[in-house]
Amino acid sequence: MDLVGKPKLIRKINRNIILKFIRAEQVITKSRLYELTNLSKQTINNIVSSLIKKGLVIEAGYGKSTDEGGKKPLLVKFNPNAYYLVGAMIGLNRIKCGITNLNGEILIEKNIKTQRKSSPENMIKRLIKLVNTIINKSNINRNKLLGIGIGMPGVVNFDTGVVNILPLFYKWEKVPLRKILEKEFKMPIIIDNENRMRAVGEKWFGIAKGIKNFITIITGDGIGVGVVINNEVVRGRNFICGEIGHMKLNVEEPECVCGSRGCFETLINISSINQSVKEITSKDNYESSPLFKIYKKNNRISFHELFDNFNKGDKLAGFIVEKMIFWFGMGLSNLVCAYDPEIIIIHGEYLSLNDIFFEKLKEVVYRNVFPKMTKVINIRKSKIGKDIGIMGSSSIVLDTIEL
Repeated sequence: MDLVGKPKLIRKINRNIILKFIRAEQVITKSRLYELTNLSKQTINNIVSSLIKKGLVIEAGYGKSTDEGGKKPLLVKFNPNAYYLVGAMIGLNRIKCGITNLNGEILIEKNIKTQRKSSPENMIKRLIKLVNTIINKSNINRNKLLGIGIGMPGVVNFDTGVVNILPLFYKWEKVPLRKILEKEFKMPIIIDNENRMRAVGEKWFGIAKGIKNFITIITGDGIGVGVVINNEVVRGRNFICGEIGHMKLNVEEPECVCGSRGCFETLINISSINQSVKEITSKDNYESSPLFKIYKKNNRISFHELFDNFNKGDKLAGFIVEKMIFWFGMGLSNLVCAYDPEIIIIHGEYLSLNDIFFEKLKEVVYRNVFPKMTKVINIRKSKIGKDIGIMGSSSIVLDTIEL
């Protein structure tokens, strides 16, 4: 980008760079900021002073002198309670909303049922009501709220805030959600795919902190990833980067909700699992299996029931999960070949699975990624879990808006 003649934009970029380093370090000296940013001392001084005026940064005493002696350096500290952020995640089953401070600490949260089959208009009204309820219950002055971040399980135009499509939702196509919500709340609204929100949360607060290249993957009935390369969230030309649930693995499988066939998520979603149970139990006797008894009673099983029985060593659950391990491992193998991340972070339903599952999963991935080559593939469970969405969707506001 040609920045000549654009001093306002340059100041904004420099301010965001400095604030990100202060947020990451929490307490830092100006001299350390010079080293990290290569900006001039005058620029550092001016920006730090402006951040202090806004209350985002406070003076925090003095650090130690160098070995040669001399004046002790002034410490500046990030002030996480200067302002607050609203984060919301619209999931397949629930809409979650919370308010965090600038360090991602959730102060209050609430959730409601999603009602996917209702109209976009009705769902937006319910979202607005939920956000207002959270804000009113928090007793935080609205002037102290910097903005609202919302994660969506579909294709979202990050630049315009238009929701292009939510495949599993009723009539969600080209909905100008940001425009609607900005009119309602009179504050910045940032809308992005839910997986990118989780990636932002891991980048700031989770096991990806300090890691430049990583992937987060949500597991459950839908499969999607958030991709971070060189510390930047990757969205793609059509904002579909990360929609790996619709990556083609077996075109002979049933049609997906996206309209195509052979999609990754159709091979391991709950419908596929129950079909596998039906097929396996029609051929062999599993009367002694606790999982089969659940299936026989309800004519279906859930992820929780499957994984709980797998962890307990149930034979039927073992057969079903083995199939899942194969297809999930194949999907991860493609991700490793495409991005070669430093770490893959698992979120969602699979967090309840035991170490046996993940050991077998790694074996599948290793076998299918340059099997003759020595390599490091790091697959880990998120340590934050269900709160990562709210933390990420609120934090992305601070990453994006102009302060």
